[in-house]
Amino acid sequence: MKKLFKDLRKTIARDASAVLGFPWSAPAEPASKATTSSGFVDSVSDSDLEGMFERNQAAHAIVADVATDAVTVFTCTDAEGEELEEFNAEVQAIYSTHIINPLIRALLFTRLYGHCGILVGYADGSKDLAQEATPTAHIQYLQVIPKKWISKIVLKADDSGNLTLPVELDKYTIDIGNNQQDIDASRIIHLRTPSLKEESLDGNSVLLCIYDDLTVLKSMTWGAGQAMWRNGAGLTVFIAPDSEDAQAQIDAISEVTTDINAMTVLTMPPGTDVVTGKIGSLNPKEYFEVCIQMICIGSRIPVSLLRGSVAGSLTASEKDRKDYFELLDNIQKEILTPALLDILHRFQVTGQLPEQEFLIKWARTPVWEMEEHRAKLLVAQTELTEAKTEATLRAAGQTSAEVV
Repeated sequence: MKKLFKDLRKTIARDASAVLGFPWSAPAEPASKATTSSGFVDSVSDSDLEGMFERNQAAHAIVADVATDAVTVFTCTDAEGEELEEFNAEVQAIYSTHIINPLIRALLFTRLYGHCGILVGYADGSKDLAQEATPTAHIQYLQVIPKKWISKIVLKADDSGNLTLPVELDKYTIDIGNNQQDIDASRIIHLRTPSLKEESLDGNSVLLCIYDDLTVLKSMTWGAGQAMWRNGAGLTVFIAPDSEDAQAQIDAISEVTTDINAMTVLTMPPGTDVVTGKIGSLNPKEYFEVCIQMICIGSRIPVSLLRGSVAGSLTASEKDRKDYFELLDNIQKEILTPALLDILHRFQVTGQLPEQEFLIKWARTPVWEMEEHRAKLLVAQTELTEAKTEATLRAAGQTSAEVV
């Protein structure tokens, strides 16, 4: 019955078109359409950022891998850079049990959303987190507070409601499972990326400036797959034979050829022509490379590291790694060091760490160490060459100053 109605609709449409000349019997009117839109979204929501992070491998690496690489080994030193061995040993014990995992996740959320909070879990007996914390109470835990939990960030203001300077945090209002709660700033460590918004503590997602390029990359991947499917094996066209009811013949052929796979066997009416387009060749590499380079410019991650080191490019790889570690160094200075110092100072106030003035010294990368050794070697070689030259000139009865 279903097929009967389907055939009936096709017959009615065909007969109507013969009488009315619509739509394919009449010549098509030319038309044009133009737009000044870029085709990109005007604003990027948190859901957009999450979707890009979860489904785009480049976005995931830019956010998660960088966060993991940045939270690296460090030592506590004095003002002269000498390691405080006993104090450092105690710090590392606290760091490994209480700090490192929350700090990595906090940096991940900070890079994804622009900012993130860490709740310091004081054992001060207060069930109301809106109350000011007792700073000497034992710290039991550190809990990451991602942006999606934060419904409002309240800044300190004077009695008239005007924003005080410098801009400081007053409290968070969080919403978890429709349970809204305030958290006092004394219990929070706030992390943020650099931003133009001086009147707020919001930051910018590291994906924001490259979001359009990441969208293009995703579209190119889909487009390349479609192009390979259509052009790789050539597009097959069936030309129906002459008959009294050509449209019915076309409909019948279309019905059996809409889902062709490797197991399909077709039987066509006599006179049916099969035309297969030429196999197309597509090399999307140069287009992808331009897109990847734009993403690397915005993320400051060298191409070889974002997509994996290219075999045989050892020298370039060392330079790229040095550039990448400079990016990590900036993240450590701007975001991680202030947060880590705040956390460790709180552990000192509670008595879980001893009183001690200290600085944070992040571990230098092997590439940087190699560069330093090479620089020192070059200086030594230069001094040796100068000494040999001076000795040769003296033997000849001259000095380097006389030669100059």
